[in-house]
This record gives sequence, structure tokens and C-alpha cells, in this order.
Amino acid sequence: MTELIRTEKLSYAFKDGTFAFKDVSLKIYDNEFIIFTGRNGSGKSIFLQHLNALYKPTSGNIFFFGKDKTIESEIRSKISYVFQNPDAQIIGMTVLEDVMFGPLNAGQSKIDAKIKSKRILKQLGMSRFENAFPYNLSGGEKRKLAVASTAVNDSSIVIFDEPFENLDYEGTVYVLRLMMDLRKRKKTIIVVTHDLEKVAAHSTRIIVMNKGKIAADGKPEQVCPGLARFGVRPIKASRLKEMTWLENEA
Repeated sequence: MTELIRTEKLSYAFKDGTFAFKDVSLKIYDNEFIIFTGRNGSGKSIFLQHLNALYKPTSGNIFFFGKDKTIESEIRSKISYVFQNPDAQIIGMTVLEDVMFGPLNAGQSKIDAKIKSKRILKQLGMSRFENAFPYNLSGGEKRKLAVASTAVNDSSIVIFDEPFENLDYEGTVYVLRLMMDLRKRKKTIIVVTHDLEKVAAHSTRIIVMNKGKIAADGKPEQVCPGLARFGVRPIKASRLKEMTWLENEA
């Protein structure tokens, strides 16, 4: 496996001196499907936003693609982040414009960006909203738009922060299928979620954060049975293969 990201004793403290997370060291490799889980407030999201250069650490080191110095624009072209709040990343005046923004910003032609954006909107069941004003969408539709606007980019890593929130069964299946498509294209997927039963069967690794520390990190069959002590519903190792909302795709 090829190392994509490495953190060494990474820490982030708020202005009042309290730590969101402290001394976190881990490595992320190509073609992984990682679930980040743990109690609310355990530091998951803010840690992962360091991996997209949205935050700068208080201390410690982070290496992107084998480099200790990488410009933010290069990082964000290779590492995409789907925010928990979809309103935070709406840019376009229409749904199609919003999805096209990333490819256009990366230098693709308008024709190519449009074709690519239409394809991913169709994949997510969002074609009928192409000309809609994004803020008029429902919560679930906005979430799918956020997924489309991020996944349309040709990133090496795609981070999904609570992607199933406000999604019904159909919406969840659309997003899971998109994740599987990204996997087929050898992308590394990182999912922050408490809804492990929707996606655990597809994961290669589960990382649990607790009180700003990595409390567990390993294969799903090793980590899942002990999740209860970290405030997450445990899963029996024998049931892992059926823990997906995709039929016949575990």
C-alpha cells in the first residue's frame, strides 16, 4: 500500500486552551475504506478537517503524499471533504452550476465539466433538480448535492462527514452506490458516522476517537465488538458482512 497521509503527534487546541484532540499519530493509505466513529465531541470532524488543510495544527506534523510542505490548493485538489452541514459548501446559483464549480476550477472545459456533473447528478437521482436554486432543496437533497459537488472532483481521498444524516432509504442507497463507484476507481474513502450498520460491510478499517485520542484502530472484525465502551452501538463480527443497505453488494 502507498502512504497518502501521515500525522505525528498532531494536536489542536482552542483559544481557551482546551484540546479538540491531542498527540494523534496515524497513517492513511491508498484504496482504504475507513470509518471514523466515536462519541459526539470526541474530535473526529476537526481532526479530519486538518487532513484537508481547513485547520492548522497547534503542534505536531502532518505529511501529505510524502511531503512535509504542500500548498493548500494542491492538498484540496487531492483531498475532498463533504461537510456535515451541506449549506456550508453551496456555491452555485443552480444545482448544476454548484456541481460544475469544482471541475471548472480545476481547469476542465465547460463542456467536460457539464457532462461530468450531469452524470453524477443522475447517479444520485438528482437530475430533475439541475436548474433548481440549491437553498430551496430539502435537507436530504442538499446533502446529496454536497456529495455530488465533492465526489465530482478527481480526488485521491474523499472524506464524508455524517453523509447519511437526513437521508431516507433511497437517498442512503444512492450515496452508498456512489461510494462503491469511487472505490472501484481506487479512491480512499473516509466516512464519519455513527450509522455503522449502513456501511460497515464495505469498510477495511475502523478508527474510534474518544476524548481527543485514537482509542481503537483496526480491522472491522477486531474493533466492532468493543464499540459500546466508546458510546457506539457494537456489531458482532459474525454479522459484519450483512451490515450494509446495499442489497447483494456486501
